[in-house]
Amino acid sequence: MDNKNILYKELSHTIIGIAMRVHTQLGCGLPEFCYTRSVAIELDKAGIPHSKEHRVDIEYDDKLVGHLIPDLVVDDKICLEFKSVDGIYPHHISQLFSYLNATHLRVGYVLNYGVRSLQFKRLII
Repeated sequence: MDNKNILYKELSHTIIGIAMRVHTQLGCGLPEFCYTRSVAIELDKAGIPHSKEHRVDIEYDDKLVGHLIPDLVVDDKICLEFKSVDGIYPHHISQLFSYLNATHLRVGYVLNYGVRSLQFKRLII
């Protein structure tokens, strides 16, 4: 894919910059909610709309069977899932994939603050 055609390129770049700034300020290994709240503060400062822990209902056969709660949805375009663990693993990507399907969003990131350098994985569906 041509770099010019990256979906939500500018917003993605801003989000990763914010995520790195938060990692620089707080370091690694804190509980996930500390990073989620800090990124939300930075998004507020940047004037970027977002919803924190937006509940998404899951239905089967027109009946409510449960719900998912992504950590942050940014500008109704990008889903963020925060981790504070020793690495990003396939089940983290699967979790994000489920969030993207449930929210009907196309782009998401797993952001891992559990290591010395911020880790992130981008998922597009």
